[in-house]
Amino acid sequence: MVEYSVLNWVLVVGLVLGLTVRMIPGPRVGNARPPMSVVELFFYAYQLHYDTYTYALWLPF
Repeated sequence: MVEYSVLNWVLVVGLVLGLTVRMIPGPRVGNARPPMSVVELFFYAYQLHYDTYTYALWLPF
């Protein structure tokens, strides 16, 4: 049982890290839109969220 769960875990981690997704319309990186892995897409979304949050904090009232 343990061997199968470890094998499944390795398979899932490998698929998540190895898959590339093409988001529609996708984030713009220069003029090209290269496919990004799921982890890169997560970090890109987190960076956009953080940049928006800090921009809103620095707005004058």
